[in-house]
Amino acid sequence: MVRYVVCINTIGNALAVDDVSESPFIASNNGLAGLSGPAVKYTALANVRQMRQQLKPEIDIIGVGGIESGTDVFNMLLCGASAVQVGTCHWKEGPKCFDRICDELKEVMSKKGYSDIKSVIGKLKSWSKEGAAKSRASKKEVEGEMKSGSTYVAKQRDMDPSRILNIVLIVVLAVLLAERFGV
Repeated sequence: MVRYVVCINTIGNALAVDDVSESPFIASNNGLAGLSGPAVKYTALANVRQMRQQLKPEIDIIGVGGIESGTDVFNMLLCGASAVQVGTCHWKEGPKCFDRICDELKEVMSKKGYSDIKSVIGKLKSWSKEGAAKSRASKKEVEGEMKSGSTYVAKQRDMDPSRILNIVLIVVLAVLLAERFGV
């Protein structure tokens, strides 16, 4: 029985060239590898959405690809992911990205009036003229604030080893409980 699916992770083939050494960044496979990070975010969102529409509701979807912020996680949840995986961002920033992303997600959800993650999962609304107008107005407001000198600072906290261990143990416990009780 399928309990969860992971989509998408990477898209192959990609080649990143190091202009300093004039060679591929990756040694194996003549430099060819899977494309990941921000470049695949929109493909990942589309695939998560399609999977949510095609699979039974009890099958969880792990959204993977281009997650760098709480807004990215929120978007994955809206499309139907019940969990996410963060890879490239962790590779760039280290483990402190997890707290930052979680804090940003909490802020997004609070601003939008969501009290828990389950109330967001799969709730992507249909496109509407009213929604598009609201989005344009919001972007203009942010641009105006930025021009007037306001600054936005991402909240970042360094994670100590005990906090990392606690997070890992919670994830392991959640997986074991889900497996045991068929969730």
